[in-house]
Amino acid sequence: MRSGRTWLGIVVLAASAAGLGTTAAAPATIEGELRERLDAGLTADFVVRFAEQANLSAAFQMDWQGRGEFVFGKLREVAERSQAAARAILDARGVSYQPFLAGNEIYVRAGDAALATALAARAEVAVIRAPREAAVAAIIEAPRPEGGGVGKIYFAVQAESAPPAFVLSVNEPKFFARHYLRYINNRIREEYGFSGCRIFVKLKRH
Repeated sequence: MRSGRTWLGIVVLAASAAGLGTTAAAPATIEGELRERLDAGLTADFVVRFAEQANLSAAFQMDWQGRGEFVFGKLREVAERSQAAARAILDARGVSYQPFLAGNEIYVRAGDAALATALAARAEVAVIRAPREAAVAAIIEAPRPEGGGVGKIYFAVQAESAPPAFVLSVNEPKFFARHYLRYINNRIREEYGFSGCRIFVKLKRH
């Protein structure tokens, strides 16, 4: 079978894990289309991005193991500090959410205008935006036959952030060899800025 490329759509909730500095706090904005939906009385999932970003520049001088531990520790430290007040608001209102370390963001499920406005008023919040799905062309080679068939990837989502874990929706998990999963792991790290940070790739039958 001729080797080709395939598309991999990943719901991107976190920016690069290799941020090199801290961004000064600025008044938060709620992006246009999201604001219109909320103002119409509807609920929506949205992403809260915080202004402070971890300074990871020292990681590039470390060995692989030391780099991973340093990156994870710094990301967690910054996220726990800057997200504390927002998480308290979400907890008090009983809203479902998922914090992400890389990118320093929180994914909020089914929030309303009052909640978004309360979060935007926090000085540590930089922007509130709708979730975005990035369909990335040709970041991975199509798999070769394995286990009696050829694997097909439909889409992927980042399901966890500590450490980052990606779930790939596929036609049949047994069609994917271990070395191919390692290859996908490396490509996601390269493409989405997780260099120096350990990640996990899991398969789920579509």
